[in-house]
Amino acid sequence: MKKILLSATLFCSISSLFSQQWDTLAPVPEALTFAVAAVVDGKIHVMGGGGTGGATNNHYAYDPATDAWSPRADVPYLAQQPAGAAVNGKIHYFGGGYPNTGTPLDDHHIYDPTTDNWALAADLTAPRAIHYGVGLDGVLFSLGGQGMANLCQTYDAVNNSWITKNNLPDNSFWYGAHVPTGGSIYRFCGGGYTAPVNKAHKYNAANDSWAVLPNMPNAVHAIRGALLSATRSSWLAAISISSTATRSGSSTPRRRPIRRVSRCPSAGVTTTWWLLTAASTPSAAITLSTKLCARS
Repeated sequence: MKKILLSATLFCSISSLFSQQWDTLAPVPEALTFAVAAVVDGKIHVMGGGGTGGATNNHYAYDPATDAWSPRADVPYLAQQPAGAAVNGKIHYFGGGYPNTGTPLDDHHIYDPTTDNWALAADLTAPRAIHYGVGLDGVLFSLGGQGMANLCQTYDAVNNSWITKNNLPDNSFWYGAHVPTGGSIYRFCGGGYTAPVNKAHKYNAANDSWAVLPNMPNAVHAIRGALLSATRSSWLAAISISSTATRSGSSTPRRRPIRRVSRCPSAGVTTTWWLLTAASTPSAAITLSTKLCARS
């Protein structure tokens, strides 16, 4: 059975969906926001993005077998809100902005975990930040981005070049969750901080087309997704929607880098989990059961 996990909170925790239990893991070595995370050979790589002092190029690998982090080769450049994904045993890291997302970059580098080295690759066709990288069946996708909200491109590794695909179905892919599986990319929610959306779509790589899925029950900004397991007939998703912690006596949301998540988030944060089941066809009905984990 295919399971897709979506969360608004930076790991590092493991959730048992049916027992609603969070296990606290070794904290990330430093507090990060919008870092790139990718899995290669059973190791979880977390790199770049924003740190407590601004953009960082630090790179760490987590080993689930030992619950330990180890430093890896630094990302070759500094960037806030870059994109990245694992493809064919390597990690692509591209775009972002420096010193902030208002100054986007077109850099593109590839990390080889077997040698712990980075290699230069073809620049993006235009600078971008707040975009997303997805690896699907050996192909790297770049989705959206500030100033090019509906742009969808793939990287041609043979010719070291980018190929433009059909446009994304709307301009709100930034800050959404994008999960590749079964020859498709599933998109959930997204949109700007003040205007989140509840849209859901499925991309068919075989014919370069997007299909509309039933809307999510809530409009959510800045969530993440991950595939848990798969079968050929159906898929399951657990969606975590987490409100941002607020300052005491204020309704203004507060953003801060996160190193650790335990059984429930910190005070002032409410996390709702839905167990979502749908048939494999895009038009299928969705069944939701709500699971709540909250502390006040």
